[in-house]
Formats: sequence, C-alpha cells, structure tokens
Amino acid sequence: MKKGKYISVFGSINNLFDGVFRTGGYEQSRNGNYGQFKQDNLSGTPSFAPKYWYGYGRTYFLNLAYSF
Repeated sequence: MKKGKYISVFGSINNLFDGVFRTGGYEQSRNGNYGQFKQDNLSGTPSFAPKYWYGYGRTYFLNLAYSF
C-alpha cells in the first residue's frame, strides 16, 4: 500500500509436469444390441463411441491489479 493505493500481483502454473488427463465427456446411450455394438467398433471409427475431452498441457496465469 502506498498513498492509499494497492498494487497486487498473483501468478500460478497448472499441470506443471504437462501430464495428459481425460476429463468430462459422456458415454453414448442408445438402444442397441451386442451385434450392432461389435460391428460399430470393428469399423475402425465407431459412430457411437464415448466422447471425452482432454485437459490442456501446462498453463500459466498472471494477474496484475491496481486499486485506487
């Protein structure tokens, strides 16, 4: 604090070791049977595969604030 005013700095680093992780997403739910499921998976690119999102690698955050 100087003359009633503030300067603040905040920083952080997430996923420091750059690990890959799966997060969120959902499993497909549909009416089907084992034969349809097997045929869909054998195609190489399943039409009804589960959908997941992968976390970002290393991320940085820096916040600088001036209060008056």
